[in-house]
Amino acid sequence: MKKNLSVLAVAALALAGCAPAQADASRVASTTPVAHYSVGNTANSINEVREALEHEGMRAQVHANLDSLLSSSEAYATSFEFERDLFVCEQLHPVPADHETDHPESTPLANCVRSTFEAHQAGQ
Repeated sequence: MKKNLSVLAVAALALAGCAPAQADASRVASTTPVAHYSVGNTANSINEVREALEHEGMRAQVHANLDSLLSSSEAYATSFEFERDLFVCEQLHPVPADHETDHPESTPLANCVRSTFEAHQAGQ
């Protein structure tokens, strides 16, 4: 009888040890991975841009346009962060290419771009 109890105890311990592994395997199978995109230093960014970059959606947009931003940075001899901030301004205040001069977002876009330029000039 004691022999049967010790075999049962070992079997119970073995099964108990498998349960967490099975739970972890099912959790991994049902969990979608979270992507986190680094977007560089925001020390010289204006508050509006810095707040936008806290959202994963905006960080993903910057990441998706990374090649273009790096190319612009190289072409214009500006920092990546400056080009990134201008890109964020454009995303926050979209204005169609053929817009009228009184388009509702044209003034906020101009203000964002001007403030970004001034902030990066002051930070250099």
